[in-house]
Amino acid sequence: MKKFNDLKFEQSLYPTRGIGARMKFDNGWGISVIQNEFSYGGWEGLYEIAVLDSKEEISYESGLTEDVVGWLDEEGVTHWMGKIQNLK
Repeated sequence: MKKFNDLKFEQSLYPTRGIGARMKFDNGWGISVIQNEFSYGGWEGLYEIAVLDSKEEISYESGLTEDVVGWLDEEGVTHWMGKIQNLK
């Protein structure tokens, strides 16, 4: 199972300065992880995630969540990565 430490973050400047990473899993689903001044918890050093579909677009149809999930520490991101990797 992939975990937080497997993510490769890049600096981003748009829409605001911060960091972000994306990862696609073997089951076709993926995750987007961001941290910036507009992300939920970003100004406190926490992360926001979104579930991505096979086209790498945000999906609200996964059955896991109906929106992005914020206020996550590294353990919380790993938890969501596990949930996404277990999707059928």
